[in-house]
Amino acid sequence: MPELTFFFHARHDGGIRMGIELDAETTLLDDFLPGPPELENDPLGSALLWYVDIRCRGKDLPSDPEGARSWFLAHRAEFENGLHEFADEVGAGTDDDSTLRRTTPSSGRLEIERNDLQVEYACGVIRRVKGPELADRLHELARQFAEYLQRIPERVPF
Repeated sequence: MPELTFFFHARHDGGIRMGIELDAETTLLDDFLPGPPELENDPLGSALLWYVDIRCRGKDLPSDPEGARSWFLAHRAEFENGLHEFADEVGAGTDDDSTLRRTTPSSGRLEIERNDLQVEYACGVIRRVKGPELADRLHELARQFAEYLQRIPERVPF
């Protein structure tokens, strides 16, 4: 079954990386916010602090980068609602060793899709980040979701 994932990574050096994967291959990628210059040579700079994925599986998902972006944008309201709901749950607290998951939150359902679509919101904390702080960051991601999707450039193959 085809898979489509939007990912957002917060790094130790203050950098942000986000993108879209199609069937586990990164096709759209943006180093949205580089870390400060003084941390450029930090050996832990690229280490993750936390991440969030929106993982989608279903028969009728797009199979090209621009189609994937358009699909996420077309359903952005549902994903934004799902992220807000997920953030509210995360705000209750996190365990540093576990990945938090929520499958298709009730207000974040993609009602117009067929029943075969599965959406999972997953978030992991690699370095200590408190639940309320992580929830604030997830709410901010939800508020900026459409803007972030529009700014991610297509990845150029090596």
